[in-house]
Amino acid sequence: MSKESLDLREPYFNTLRDEIKATKARIFALLLAGLFGSPILTYCVVNSNSYIFKLVAPLLVLLVLVLYLSEQTMLMRAAQYIRKHVESDDADWERWVGSFKLRSAERQLFGMFIIVGLFLFTILTMIAMKELKTIEYNRFSAFSYEYFFWKYGVMAFYCIATVWALGTLARFWHAATSTDE
Repeated sequence: MSKESLDLREPYFNTLRDEIKATKARIFALLLAGLFGSPILTYCVVNSNSYIFKLVAPLLVLLVLVLYLSEQTMLMRAAQYIRKHVESDDADWERWVGSFKLRSAERQLFGMFIIVGLFLFTILTMIAMKELKTIEYNRFSAFSYEYFFWKYGVMAFYCIATVWALGTLARFWHAATSTDE
């Protein structure tokens, strides 16, 4: 085998660009699901009599937010790799974008989507909590533990899910909006 090192920057770049295109397509789908699906979901929950639908709806919005965070983080990680390991000149794309702080639009879009999503999550959670408050003990004839699970366990789960989601958003906010470390 030759002792010369292989220059894999071009294949890495091409592979990462393909990954970035796929990630952007998934982000676009998540944005559409969030921007159109979440308000429609909220409307349906307000006008629905389905107990389970009202309880699951907030978690669906939370799931879209976390998936969006994940995809955005993967996008920035690919861009960061290109910037650090593929590009070699300050005039290359990722370095050029970073030098002018041109990622502010991405930060604004990311932040707005998260804020609107959290707003809808809060509305849906309040509707779910109101629904949980109406549960009466006699609804569960033979098994009292079911009453306590639905009445208090699900409420505790919403609290845990909210704290986890907010912690995850805080932890990965920078990674999702920047190619800097």
